[in-house]
Amino acid sequence: LFVDDFSVSGRWYEADHGWGRFSYQEGEYEILIRNTDSWGYSGVPLEGGLPRFALEAAMRLVTGTMGLDGLNFGQGDGEHFYNFRVYPAAQQYVLFKVEGGTWTPLVGWTVSAAINAGAATNQLRVERDGEQIRLYANGVLLDSLADSSYLGNQEMSLYGGSWTEAPVALRYDNVTFSELP
Repeated sequence: LFVDDFSVSGRWYEADHGWGRFSYQEGEYEILIRNTDSWGYSGVPLEGGLPRFALEAAMRLVTGTMGLDGLNFGQGDGEHFYNFRVYPAAQQYVLFKVEGGTWTPLVGWTVSAAINAGAATNQLRVERDGEQIRLYANGVLLDSLADSSYLGNQEMSLYGGSWTEAPVALRYDNVTFSELP
């Protein structure tokens, strides 16, 4: 239903807020985080939602070593969503459910050899089949769980974050949104 390889600019949010910048860079989309312990997201520019879908994107770290990248889904607003992210430096992933200011881990930090370390590209995929959520990295199923929150016509976004090191720049490419068979 939606594919973007970032070869054409102007579809995604572009701005510089001091703490971070959202921009097109060399045929990819970049989230640059300038402060430590900070994060930002950019919404996937599509309308509508599906009860059974897959959201997928390639992502990599281009500046710094302690960047976090991932996918937000089931997003009703900036305070209610799921956050699936990876920390390539430690080959770890996590799934949070965000409700207001509370980030609750549905899947705690877990090490997986399926996550490419360092600046290598990771292909992340989330599948939502009603209450069922499946998390993938580089074609490998990492985890599967059920949660009935945030169903229906919700937004999705690309996530970028920093920990104790800044700046970190994260690049995204080949975003796809499709209906599950």
